[in-house]
Amino acid sequence: LVEGVHGLAVDIGSTTVAGFLCDLLSGEILAQESVMNPQVVYGEDLMSRISYAMTNRDGLKKMHEAIIDGLNKLGAKVARSAGIRPRDIHEAVFVGNTTMTHILLGIDPIELGGAPFALATRDALDIKARDLSLRFHPGANIHVLPAEAGHVGADNVGVLVAEMPHLYDETVLVVDVGTNAEIVLGHQHQLYSASSPTGPAFEGAQISHGMRAATGAIERVRIDPETREASFRVIGEERWSSEWNLDPTAPLEQQPAHLAS
Repeated sequence: LVEGVHGLAVDIGSTTVAGFLCDLLSGEILAQESVMNPQVVYGEDLMSRISYAMTNRDGLKKMHEAIIDGLNKLGAKVARSAGIRPRDIHEAVFVGNTTMTHILLGIDPIELGGAPFALATRDALDIKARDLSLRFHPGANIHVLPAEAGHVGADNVGVLVAEMPHLYDETVLVVDVGTNAEIVLGHQHQLYSASSPTGPAFEGAQISHGMRAATGAIERVRIDPETREASFRVIGEERWSSEWNLDPTAPLEQQPAHLAS
């Protein structure tokens, strides 16, 4: 096993929980892994999970235990990739949207379900791994970054720390797209942040034409500069087509010859 002082940086996303294991002495990233957020069984989006906490007496407890279990699996997975034990993780930094960090800490997110989207806490918090039942080193320090506002959370603060838009003279735009998206616009004198759910866009909610981004959906279009003819490529197929009457649900052998061959 590799010996050393190790730290884990974790982004608790609504859908995916990603972790980077670092050597705290050299700063080297030793491994990176991700797991599905196990809370998805209680709702694919934030409002569904807030609703679950509101309508089920033990809803918050179940979702809290689910993310702790997910973090333990992530810790074991990333440690195995780096050839260390999970208990060799001595420091960890967690970020996530406000709902995710509330549930992580066992704080009821119900107030985030409607205006004025009040936070139970927006401060940075330090807590021991053992107090969260995390199977890292029992004395490992867990640092949860602060939140900005109702739905602009610690994940956005992590972006600000990494990209440092407040140091630029010119105006810059930083975009973080996940199940929820945050944008930051500004410069060294002023920064503006905003958040919006993007999951419905990816899933095709309430669209009148087309489909969600799944196998068979058009992902790229190009126009021949000489013939001016358009062609396209669909998700799941590497070849290009100029036939626009494809049925994405049909078996491949029923597609036009250039795709079925």
